[in-house]
Amino acid sequence: MTPNRHGSAVVTFPNDLEVVITREFDAPIALVFDVLTKPEHVSKWFAPFACEVTKCSIDLRVGGSYHIVFVTEDGTECSFRGTYRPDVAVRRVAGCACHRVDGSARD
Repeated sequence: MTPNRHGSAVVTFPNDLEVVITREFDAPIALVFDVLTKPEHVSKWFAPFACEVTKCSIDLRVGGSYHIVFVTEDGTECSFRGTYRPDVAVRRVAGCACHRVDGSARD
């Protein structure tokens, strides 16, 4: 499948189970890593548009988990859970996820 570009992000689909998003930031790598992995930052950017993050917990260890919940303007609750897999230094965060919208699971 041909990669799609969204702003400065390149989205590829290596297989039916993976989505890879690659993006370059003009910022120190440690700062980018913190913004992508610390709840106090993730809760500010994770939800789209006018949605509100109501829960954000992150245990950034191999085998650790994350759980992020946001509520849409119409009250729909969207829940994202996953488990962290081994990462490569601070250049990559890998995980697997399960997404729920009002109780229906999507892996």
